[in-house]
Amino acid sequence: MRYETGSEGKISGVGCVRAGFVSRRRRLAVGGVVGLLGLAAGPLVAAAPASAAAARPGSMSNTVRVTGGLTSVTVTPGVTAALLSHGILPLPVPPTHFGLVGSWSQLTVQYGFPITGGSLDLSNVTGTIDHSGGVDFVALPSFSHLEVGDFTIHLNSMPTITGSVDATSTVVPVFDLNLTNSKVTTMDHGHEVVVSGVQADLTSAAAGALDATLHTSLFTGGLDFGTATVAAYVS
Repeated sequence: MRYETGSEGKISGVGCVRAGFVSRRRRLAVGGVVGLLGLAAGPLVAAAPASAAAARPGSMSNTVRVTGGLTSVTVTPGVTAALLSHGILPLPVPPTHFGLVGSWSQLTVQYGFPITGGSLDLSNVTGTIDHSGGVDFVALPSFSHLEVGDFTIHLNSMPTITGSVDATSTVVPVFDLNLTNSKVTTMDHGHEVVVSGVQADLTSAAAGALDATLHTSLFTGGLDFGTATVAAYVS
């Protein structure tokens, strides 16, 4: 992971997508809600990354409180295509922001999960970040669904994202996070922390739950589900 202060899966053909994320507060909302039924089932390509906002130097204490923000997740295009071609709709759970990125003929899905709290140790980028919203995987062929949400990012030696199942107290590890190509930037005099370029891989537990509930054999542990950018406000 770089730190800066300043301005073979069952779903095949999946590559890592890096979607840009503008971190200013008034630009945090992801594009308007649109239906997934109009998406083509063929290969999809995400939009090119947007330019990063200029960062400003700022002072930081070791541990800070997370007060808000947004985590943006852009689904790998091959995953979106495979889900839709098998009649599975990954629908946003309110208050999740939702939109499409790419050209009209080459689209993939982007979610924005509001950050609700947490704490971070900025000296080594560890801690937790809590979210509201989620994703409801609806399988039309089997009339079944599985909702995962209220995600918590755990930044430690083995970074993961956990989430609740069907809005219950059952919490499972949903994604393993790869921070190899990530970058941490502070803005607004240290009151905003942006972690970009985070790869999210589906865990075996989540893959098994999705396959069992949706009556498919589509998911597998280690699947490159997408790329995340976390823009958190801290105090």
